[in-house]
Amino acid sequence: MIIDKYINTKTLQNRNDMKTNISHVLIVTPTRNSEAYLNETILSIFTQEGDCEIFYHVQDCESSDATLDIIKYWEQMASKKPAFLGRAKIHFSWSSERDASMYDGINKGFEKLFEKMQGVAPENILMTWINSDDKFATGAIQTVSSFLNNAEKSEWVTGLPCLILSDGTIVDVRDSPCAFAQIYLRQGRYDGRTLPFLQQEGTFWRASLWQKTGGLNAQLRLAGDWDLWRRFAEYNELITMRAVLGFHRRLQGQLSEDRDGYYREIDQIIDEQKNAFQALNISSLSTDSIYSTAPLTGWRTESGWFTYWITVPASMRLPLIRRLFFKILTTIKFLYVRTYFYLGTGKARLLNKLK
Repeated sequence: MIIDKYINTKTLQNRNDMKTNISHVLIVTPTRNSEAYLNETILSIFTQEGDCEIFYHVQDCESSDATLDIIKYWEQMASKKPAFLGRAKIHFSWSSERDASMYDGINKGFEKLFEKMQGVAPENILMTWINSDDKFATGAIQTVSSFLNNAEKSEWVTGLPCLILSDGTIVDVRDSPCAFAQIYLRQGRYDGRTLPFLQQEGTFWRASLWQKTGGLNAQLRLAGDWDLWRRFAEYNELITMRAVLGFHRRLQGQLSEDRDGYYREIDQIIDEQKNAFQALNISSLSTDSIYSTAPLTGWRTESGWFTYWITVPASMRLPLIRRLFFKILTTIKFLYVRTYFYLGTGKARLLNKLK
């Protein structure tokens, strides 16, 4: 596994006794002829807030346009970063070399960053990648770090999916209660066919989780993130934050448009690992065949983040009777959660007045 080569495990023998606050953030951007939107992507990193140090690497694949000139400009900017761009300290690096796929390039970028992480506990390292036409929301890293610093057992989080167009127009934010059930992630159901996609932009994880799974499958060209999410879910439950953490830009001709190729890769993995997927099959008599639960977090208070569980369907195409049952259950759950939250808020206010 990539991370094992660079972290001094002797200094981490008492890892369970160490604080798991996020101190370092590793971000990789894979590029190839990415001049159109790369400035926006990099700017969204340079404007992040927080006390942690950001190690940002651009992994280029032999670009022939102005991409390298843009990268070199931001390399100089990192050394004299104006204070108004954000408080987070930026360590900028880049390289340009041929790769086998985008996921191979991302793995190579993280390898280079892990070389700088000797002696840092994986639990203290936050990771993500951002493609060269997408961008982070302002405050994304501070928001994620704030939550994970108060949730030591959590290893990965995501935000609400948000789409933008070529000119930056925000065209969609998933407004219904949105969360991802661990059992369905493990089964690979969040593929856009059975259940909605899990947006990569705005998904973050601790390096400890990356270490357990071994990183991205560099042999894949389109479905590497889907494959990574299902392997992450084997070890830890994904927390969805009620916040937009990243923006996915929809463009003509981008790799994500090739749905046929994407599904071919998914189906090939399922076929190659047939026994493992069959072991995750759900009995039709189980409630998991209709719904499961998934954690959603928001409303940070003095005592920490408020996390609750919502019901999520097993499929976007449930039979009518099961769909009605799910709707009724969801309504009951929603009313219960709202009542619990408002009663708790009222109690806290009353106690504050009595102090």
